[in-house]
Amino acid sequence: MAAQPQFTNFLRLEDMAAIPEKSIQTYLQFKGQKLEDSLNNLVNTIILYHNDGYLITLDSRVVQHKDFSWAMRLTPEDLIARVDLRGAKVNTLMTNYDLIRMLLLSKDDLSDELRTAASKGETEKLAKILLLGTNLFTVEDYNEVMTLAGAGNYKGIVEMMLARGANSYNLTMLTAAAGGHEGIVKMMLARGATYYNVAMANAAIRGHKRIVKMMLEIMAAKQIKPDYNRAMRAAATGGHKEIVEMMLARGANNYNETMNRAGIDGYTKIVEMMLVRGANNYNETMNSAAAQGHKDIVIIMLAQGANNYNEAITSATLRGHKEIADLISNYQATGKLY
Repeated sequence: MAAQPQFTNFLRLEDMAAIPEKSIQTYLQFKGQKLEDSLNNLVNTIILYHNDGYLITLDSRVVQHKDFSWAMRLTPEDLIARVDLRGAKVNTLMTNYDLIRMLLLSKDDLSDELRTAASKGETEKLAKILLLGTNLFTVEDYNEVMTLAGAGNYKGIVEMMLARGANSYNLTMLTAAAGGHEGIVKMMLARGATYYNVAMANAAIRGHKRIVKMMLEIMAAKQIKPDYNRAMRAAATGGHKEIVEMMLARGANNYNETMNRAGIDGYTKIVEMMLVRGANNYNETMNSAAAQGHKDIVIIMLAQGANNYNEAITSATLRGHKEIADLISNYQATGKLY
């Protein structure tokens, strides 16, 4: 084994991972030694003991760190590339706390950091993790990051992942559609995403009319039959009356399921729209509305002829909606709503 450097009071990696950010200089600095030199010593020690399976020194003793099995698969050249960030000066870049901490993480932990940075749109931090994870991350990692970035409308991160070979175009389009992020939806369409109907439904449930219309136009141009009923049900679930009307105008006719979806979340106007068009699943809708505490819709269904009283009373009672349970019981006994 190579000669051990004469460091004193050097920290183990597991100690380093728990260091508060504000205390990083105190923990890392050797007595009378500049911080950048201490960091450089850390890097040199990791490289020095790489081939022998040892990764750090503590009070002049060498200790093995089992959690670094992933590092053992790297060549010394790979490790140096990870540490000095492709030729950048270590003693400058390593003064960043996040960078120090990420250097100490396992591959799984580093992947978690990558996903967290993507979901928060932390582009600079994500770029640093990617550099540290050279030879560790796969296309599957990049795909997951791109999907998360699509949900958050982080276009720069999406572009970074595309440059690295990410190809989860459909999933990213779906998360972007749900968030109403037209730009990223268009990026994925340009790359070949084809889940038009699912994207339309994802947009419909959140009320993103422009993306719904975009999908309709694309499917018309490609002579693909849109799933109007699916989009209408989704819109009803989210209470988006205009999109429901848009689908009805194009031929959607799943009135019963749409009325039940609206009944679950208390969208009375959509329930009434479906009744006008012939929806007649009064009992199912009453039961759904009773379970969720939507008194107005329960009354509408009773007035329409719903008569599965006991099931609706049970549903209301189990969810703590005593007023609705009593209303249905009274109607069952007297035939009166009030």
